[in-house]
Amino acid sequence: MMVPSVVTDDAGALVVAGGAAGGSRIRPALLQVLSGLLVQGLDAPTAVAAPRLSASLEAVHLEPGLGPVVAQALRSDGHTVVEWEAPRPYFGGVSVAAGSGPAADPRRGGLALTVR
Repeated sequence: MMVPSVVTDDAGALVVAGGAAGGSRIRPALLQVLSGLLVQGLDAPTAVAAPRLSASLEAVHLEPGLGPVVAQALRSDGHTVVEWEAPRPYFGGVSVAAGSGPAADPRRGGLALTVR
């Protein structure tokens, strides 16, 4: 499965191009990265490396860095929560190119370079 994605502004100019390859967690991984870029205003490397969560019918998996408030809120809402000790490839592998530069997922040993 692949999820190539392009975000443009109102005039049609490219804002972000990116994607992820893998299984069922790639769409939420990509959406979390896009949210970091477009809503939170993070630069590309920070958005790609930011902690993620992955939800299934069985549990919500959290990477470190999301904080105890998130875990507690999910538990209070009746979810089973699995808190991982370290970032892992389980949480997807996203690569993007944005105005702030390129980024490749450190969870998968990604490397992004700007060629001039």
